[in-house]
Amino acid sequence: MGQASRWHQLRTSAATTTRADSITPNNASFVATNSDWTTADSDGTLRSVFWSSFDGSGICPIDYRVPTIDELEAELDSWSSRNSAGAFASSLNLPLAYDRSVSVVTRLWSATESAYPQSEYLYIGEENASIFSQPRGVASSVRCILNAGSAPVIEPLTIDAQTREVAENAANDTAVGVPLITTGEPTGFSITEGDSTTFTIDNSGQITIADNSTLDYEDTTSYALTVQISKDGTAAVTAQVTINITDVPFSIIGTNSTIAENTIFTSTSPTLAGDDRVGTITYTLTGADASLFTINTATGIVTSTAIFDFEAPASVASSNVYPATRRISPSFTIIRGVFGRLVAVYRVVDFFCQSASSDGNFGFIFNFICAV
Repeated sequence: MGQASRWHQLRTSAATTTRADSITPNNASFVATNSDWTTADSDGTLRSVFWSSFDGSGICPIDYRVPTIDELEAELDSWSSRNSAGAFASSLNLPLAYDRSVSVVTRLWSATESAYPQSEYLYIGEENASIFSQPRGVASSVRCILNAGSAPVIEPLTIDAQTREVAENAANDTAVGVPLITTGEPTGFSITEGDSTTFTIDNSGQITIADNSTLDYEDTTSYALTVQISKDGTAAVTAQVTINITDVPFSIIGTNSTIAENTIFTSTSPTLAGDDRVGTITYTLTGADASLFTINTATGIVTSTAIFDFEAPASVASSNVYPATRRISPSFTIIRGVFGRLVAVYRVVDFFCQSASSDGNFGFIFNFICAV
């Protein structure tokens, strides 16, 4: 039958065999003993009063106290089964919990003293549950209950207007930012107004994409949702959640490549990202050392036309760096929207290492580096 929380309750706290000389010792050590952890309360009366208080001076919050053994026994009798399943299915939802010795059982102290040096408690195991008594030095838990006649302190439900964002064309089930911020521990979330086809929300407050077929920045740049939160015994409240859609422009992604000398080099196909395209995409290769490579105009795959020798560089600059530029032809269409409607033909400017040019092509510089 323990003391107030001072970190001794942690399974990893320090331990001592020296018994305390009061019921409120000012230290963080767990008293390891087979009898009682204090010499100041031989019959348990002081702790019974201490645990029964509901003014906040004991071990429970204001208006709450540790139950008596009669109350725990009445609770046990109300269960559908006298075991851990019945405990968890009860109104208190009592779980199995590890104790300091890592036993998968729950022992809940009562505020009722018993013969020295023991006190009574409720035992809950997978197979059975019953009332027992044990030495007060045994590490066990408590469950505070609301004192009869006291009004429970219920934190009100609140949710403020919030904003989240997600990229256009994001995949279904993509999380839209972090879960919504609320107070009062709501148990229910729902979208009551707005696009509940494109978006859904779970009971943790996480909004996700349910159907991305209409998620297009060129059609809709933001959505306004009304989200309702609820909890039994508390009035539901709502707030507006704005979801901004970010644009993902068309881009070509490529990286430098390293070529081992004395080998024929073949690159991978570049990655295209962003807005959808229709029509033919044609790749070309330019640059000072473009003649040393060929490019597949349909796939963008580059192949060296010669076997390079690290000791005898073949580049125009007589170095082992072979600059070349893979480009995409400007004569293709970027299509926007989900209905396949043609919006505009784009002549995309050069994209050379993140800097723009004006010749109407779209490409990037990549260096072929010959390595030993």
